[in-house]
Amino acid sequence: MEGESKAGWVELGAIPMGRFGEARLQLHWAIQPVMAFADCGLETRPDDSQSNLGWRSDIASLVSRLRPEGLAAGLSLRDCSLMILDARGAVVDRIPLEGQTIDRTVSWLEHRLVARTGDTPASPIRIRDYEMPVHKVAKGGTFDVADRESFKELAGWFGAGWSALEELAARETGWAEVRCWPHHFDLGTLKALGSASIGAGFSPGDDWVPEPYFYVNPYGLEQPPADPPTLAADGHWHTEGWFGAVLPASSLLGHPADSREQAVSSFLRSAVAASMDLIHHPAEPNHR
Repeated sequence: MEGESKAGWVELGAIPMGRFGEARLQLHWAIQPVMAFADCGLETRPDDSQSNLGWRSDIASLVSRLRPEGLAAGLSLRDCSLMILDARGAVVDRIPLEGQTIDRTVSWLEHRLVARTGDTPASPIRIRDYEMPVHKVAKGGTFDVADRESFKELAGWFGAGWSALEELAARETGWAEVRCWPHHFDLGTLKALGSASIGAGFSPGDDWVPEPYFYVNPYGLEQPPADPPTLAADGHWHTEGWFGAVLPASSLLGHPADSREQAVSSFLRSAVAASMDLIHHPAEPNHR
């Protein structure tokens, strides 16, 4: 497994950073029916975690939590298909995203759920009405997954992100399970520290950072420090809109291919340590 992990890190950066923004947006929308499949069949948890997803490295897919009927939905990032999985994790139904609309994917999930269980679910599968990036599929447009290399690249980044965060969470106690949160389409884990907390995660890109990036956020600071600690592996502090440590893909790819995994690990460790220090030793308020 270690060899497979290192090979995945080496393969990152196969296409230009600016090329797969379209694939990222389509996947962000495609994950919404997957989330809804579980969300509409499970009791709502206080932290909304019934809606989040896990990563299956063997099939390069994001997978929902199991419904009471013993079924889950999944999205293959590599081959752009929607899936239904049984309680053992085996794929039992699959449909390509190409040419599908959001409504048709929801209808397909509902149809297959009834076919598999022999019963109509108590609650229909409906995606949530929250703020999402603008894209044609939101208004009835069809998915276009012709640029397969971009989807494959994003699958590689998600696999790398999951591996790095799992390693971080396993290194010390107190970290929550690593999950994908469908609203923002990022991977994340959280460490509670009384009234404060530290979040660590991976995003495939967004309006703030338009490329894949790793991040660490110290939550609970009264104000960002004027001179935050230096970060390892070319990481920097993001200050526009939110405060946190960031390692963008373009910086990571500047490291030798066989040292990228270690670079991310070093960045996360340094950013968590810096965040701990900022939380326990907050900056003095500015007085005029």
